[in-house]
Amino acid sequence: MQFIYILTLNKKYQEQQNWTEETNQTMNAHFNYLKKIFEQGVMKHVGRTDMPFESEDLNGYAIFETASVESANGIMRNDPAVRDGLMSAKLFPYIVVFQK
Repeated sequence: MQFIYILTLNKKYQEQQNWTEETNQTMNAHFNYLKKIFEQGVMKHVGRTDMPFESEDLNGYAIFETASVESANGIMRNDPAVRDGLMSAKLFPYIVVFQK
């Protein structure tokens, strides 16, 4: 089954002055987490909108395959940015219509 989770910076972190060294470490852990499961072949596509940092339309997207909704929820909840409260995320079943 394919899923997508959509990430949004929590309001506090849409303001650069609220970022700390700990926030930056969480963001690095988030990047490395997604990279690792991409390299394992689970994550199929990772990206984000190219919007200004403070924009409400700045979102991240992670498209991946897993066996069940439960395991998909686990992948999303274990994302360090979600787990540590930097970002909120919503999970949806996902269907590819066109692909090259």
